[in-house]
Amino acid sequence: AAAEHAEFGQLCKRLGVEVQQRYWLIDAWLVEARPEQLERLRAHESVAALLPERPVGPAMLSATDAKNHRVDAYQGPQGYMGKGVTIAVLDTGQDAQHANSGRPHATYFPGGNPQNQTGGGISGSRLLANYQIGLQPAEDIFAHGTSVAAIAAGEKWNSKSNSDRGFAPEASLVGYGIADLSNAYAHLNTMVLAWQQVVADAAKHNIRIANMSYDGSAPSNWPEQMAMDYAVLVADLFVTVSAGNYGTNGAH
Repeated sequence: AAAEHAEFGQLCKRLGVEVQQRYWLIDAWLVEARPEQLERLRAHESVAALLPERPVGPAMLSATDAKNHRVDAYQGPQGYMGKGVTIAVLDTGQDAQHANSGRPHATYFPGGNPQNQTGGGISGSRLLANYQIGLQPAEDIFAHGTSVAAIAAGEKWNSKSNSDRGFAPEASLVGYGIADLSNAYAHLNTMVLAWQQVVADAAKHNIRIANMSYDGSAPSNWPEQMAMDYAVLVADLFVTVSAGNYGTNGAH
């Protein structure tokens, strides 16, 4: 990226624009510029668009079978449980150190039972790793990433109604903590860095599916949108996001 756009890099240097990131998954740079410098940057022939960096918030917290999905019919007679597949969850991190137990939450364990330590991951769970990408810790202090992971691949961990199997309760999981702010918001830059890491880790962890249940940008050329597209193209991933969570406004 630095070599291909060396001339643009020289322009940034002359203008005093700070180059903070050169991504390798998408053809984009993160720069810090003053308002009066923007027109000079926009006029350069290699610049397709100048887009503002911004934080966006997490979306979707729960899903129940009757309202959100119909997987019970497949999990039962069909036996589609996700075994052998790993799901990457780009979110607020995962509950890898539950309470004072020193182990992940029970929902990550085979059968929802922490005594069954055949999952191949942390403390024998199905959670293979939990990486910090954003400024907030990977240990899920917001309880959002853990909930999303449970929707994707959680096991029923108690007999109460607040516990249910996710879509693929035998799949492995890898967490990527992308939260930057104390309200769990994540910067678009952090999202791009997280998608780069998922692509880099895909072979090591056998990642086939990746989810990012955060608000996004509608234009397809925004950096986090392009990063998802290129994760699909480069690593052959199936990417899912949250949509239609309010139940009434399909367009939203």
